[in-house]
Amino acid sequence: MSFYWVGPWKDPYFILPVRTEGYLFAILYIIILVFVFYHWRGDFRRLGGKGCLLLLGLILATVLLSNAFKLHPATDEAVLVPTRPDLPLLGGLSTLLAASLLGAGPATLVALVGGAVRGLFESHLILRPFEIAIFGLLVGFLIRQSYAGRLFSILRQPIIASLLAALLAWTVFFWSFYVYAAGPAMYVYISSFAAAIGYLPFLLLEGLIAGLIVQALLLPFPRLKPVIEAQQTPPYGYSLNRRLLFFVVPLILAFILALFYVVNVKAIQVATGQTIAQMARDAQNMAEERIPIFLLYGQATLQGLARNEDLQSESYEVRQDRLEKDGRSSAFFRQLFLLDNNLVLLNIYPESPPEGLALSSEEVASIIKIIGGEATSQRTSAYRLPTGELVISFIERLEDEATGELRGILVGRADLGESNPTMRGILAGLQPATGEGLGFVVDERGYIIAHPDPSLLLSSWTAEGSRLPSSDSLPGEAYQHTDENGRTHLIYHTRVLGQPWSVVIMVPYEVVMDLAVNISVPLLILLALMTLAVTTLILLIISHLTRPLQMLAEASGHIARGDLTAQVKVSGEDEVGRLGAAFEQMRVKLKESFEAIERERGRLKAILDSTTDAILVTDSQGRLILANPAAEHAFGIKAAEVVTRPLRQAIANESLAQLFTRPAGDQKAVVEEIPLPDGRTLYASAATITDGDGRTIGRVAVMRDITALKELDAMKDEFVATVSHDLRSPLTFMRGYVTMIPTAGELNEKQQEFVARILRGIDQMSELIDDLLSIGRIEAGVGIEMAPCEVGHLVRMVVAELSGRAEAKNLKLQLELPPDLPPIIGDETLIKRAVANLVDNAIKYTPEGSVTVRVREKDSYLVVSVSDTGIGIAPADQIRLFEKFYRVKRRDTIRIKGTGLGLAIVKSIAEKHNGKAWVESKLGEGSTFHLALPKEQPGSHKPERS
Repeated sequence: MSFYWVGPWKDPYFILPVRTEGYLFAILYIIILVFVFYHWRGDFRRLGGKGCLLLLGLILATVLLSNAFKLHPATDEAVLVPTRPDLPLLGGLSTLLAASLLGAGPATLVALVGGAVRGLFESHLILRPFEIAIFGLLVGFLIRQSYAGRLFSILRQPIIASLLAALLAWTVFFWSFYVYAAGPAMYVYISSFAAAIGYLPFLLLEGLIAGLIVQALLLPFPRLKPVIEAQQTPPYGYSLNRRLLFFVVPLILAFILALFYVVNVKAIQVATGQTIAQMARDAQNMAEERIPIFLLYGQATLQGLARNEDLQSESYEVRQDRLEKDGRSSAFFRQLFLLDNNLVLLNIYPESPPEGLALSSEEVASIIKIIGGEATSQRTSAYRLPTGELVISFIERLEDEATGELRGILVGRADLGESNPTMRGILAGLQPATGEGLGFVVDERGYIIAHPDPSLLLSSWTAEGSRLPSSDSLPGEAYQHTDENGRTHLIYHTRVLGQPWSVVIMVPYEVVMDLAVNISVPLLILLALMTLAVTTLILLIISHLTRPLQMLAEASGHIARGDLTAQVKVSGEDEVGRLGAAFEQMRVKLKESFEAIERERGRLKAILDSTTDAILVTDSQGRLILANPAAEHAFGIKAAEVVTRPLRQAIANESLAQLFTRPAGDQKAVVEEIPLPDGRTLYASAATITDGDGRTIGRVAVMRDITALKELDAMKDEFVATVSHDLRSPLTFMRGYVTMIPTAGELNEKQQEFVARILRGIDQMSELIDDLLSIGRIEAGVGIEMAPCEVGHLVRMVVAELSGRAEAKNLKLQLELPPDLPPIIGDETLIKRAVANLVDNAIKYTPEGSVTVRVREKDSYLVVSVSDTGIGIAPADQIRLFEKFYRVKRRDTIRIKGTGLGLAIVKSIAEKHNGKAWVESKLGEGSTFHLALPKEQPGSHKPERS
């Protein structure tokens, strides 16, 4: 593996595929890209001026980065493609930025340009631009997809998207290895698969680097991350069947791919092991038997010849005759010659060799060792004769048997080529049984001394390549080596037993692959059939499991639509069967319940339709959900048209809207009079509807027509006002004459008591008449003067005036005023009287404790609240508390004097100011009366703060 900063920018070209499938893939890729650019054409339309400049910048960046910072993942493994792909470490950065900033279409274009650079200047593979473009398409789709869910949110992260896109694009990269390799289909497939597996880590590394950089850029520059509205339903979200397939099918594919990889790798390993074992057997046979026998036989034969006494004869003829007989009988040596102690030639066989007699340097060196007494026998290294033949010399000393004195030197030369039958048999035995490859012998110097190709004899050889693990039972070593021509060989090297020579056998890697194909094809076919069967079985199982659930989903859909007639036909004793039975039981129960509800609903509708009281119901959002015929008649609406609308939009009546929005407080109901446009008046009571948990789910109001009662009340008021006015003068006369009785004469004690009682009665009647006349004037609007007034000042005055009465009853009268209250528009006299009535009532009905007067701002109102710790008011009395002449009838209130008009006056004053009055009370815990006055009156200017 090597790294270089910048790749070459010369000789751009493409290599055409070796296999026809390559052209088909190129056409398919072009069709895919045309569809991609058409489908994502909107990404280019949205670019604008700045977007186009950014796209051009990213294209220029990818041109530079695709041929820079490159890692060369070359290894000694067998790779069949013409050029091994390099890895530009930053090659995917521009594509990932284009996907994040511009979209899938521009990302595909940037990747296509980067792939063209990598194809033209690096791998020269014509499919490389399309493969890189598919990576851009995948990463652009993953980052820009808008599917909802946690899984797809994770897939939109740049680092995850780039790694997954690189993994998916790798399945396309495999075909470049395939279409550029020649040979049988299965052989090429296995080789290409092995090469693609080796390239996968580098492809993932490229995606990881790009993903890490862009992910890091999102931290300081979050605008780089596209804004995706993840609202689209995922592909697997439409049914359980799809969901199971979405997760099961990828697992099956991954499992199949892993099995294919394991089968291929194991087949290659087994084939390699079997090939090495066969090479080892061939080499071991030669190294342990044939070659040692060859050397030992030559040395032993020459030793036997040297012991013959004829070679030490003084007669030339005797020595020559012996040499000839020995040379012809052994047939091992091509040449024998006898030398004296001074290296003078005595005899030679054959007598006239074509190369003549010239001792080689190897022979001279060995003879010198023998003469010097260092050895009795010698064997030279291989050397060439002047005629070109490769030979080896065996040398023995001739000794006197009696004295051991050196009498001469016997030299025998043996051929190492085809002319030597023994050596020819050794070479034949070294050639692999597969018919491909070759074997040869290397001597102790590392020179080839036996080779099928004579031109390689005496050439140097060393063991090169990556060493392969081999069995401990094998004496030699195995290597895998790729030569300069890109061809890979297996090499087995072992030493010759007892000799310094070595045996080498080389086999082309194609032999291993052929054997691997023979091993893997049956397994792959079986695996494919099993995969098909298992996949079909899984699909059937999933369909069988999801069919009942689909039936349950359809049944629930019928139930959701209100159709309870369709039966749930799911049988079985398992969980799904029990669920189906429970579903059917639920359907039956729901049907019975709905029928009962419909019956009750019919009765309720009959009641609502027949009642003369108007009834309105709203939900928790204030939308009208029910209006009976009486309400339709009263407000001039049609329920079918206004139901589900907000109440204010359904019925244009402000008093009614306030009735449904006013908080009830501790009361169970809010009461209000609702005036109608036709002059009629409805008495409304609104109550809050709560569920079992106490949460508010709506309001219901029942309204009765009290127009006749209002008219009767008006007549009563008119009568009372007339009578009150007519009684005022007689009462004045009566009071005057009663006060004059003492002037007529002295009265006794009893008479004085009677006169006092008459005066108290006259005062009470005068007070009642004054209240009646006052409430009449207030309701008539006579003498009301609207002007800016300070409510806080008026409240202080009332508290100051009534503080003496509170002290007389030992009550604590408290005042709580905010520091800055705004002025309002109103009648000071009436407002003061209303506050005084509330405080006076609180003092009257509080035996002990305290009375607190508060003023606060709430929305567009000033609210005066008078709280006491008195006897409290029952809920039944609270409804009528503000009616004229109504007094609470209880034992503890009998002695408390009053006209029953005080609170009625407060209510009239509040209404004349467009405000409202109400009470919150609990029996025995005290009461709080509220008077809400608007800060501004209709048609008046906002008063300025003083």
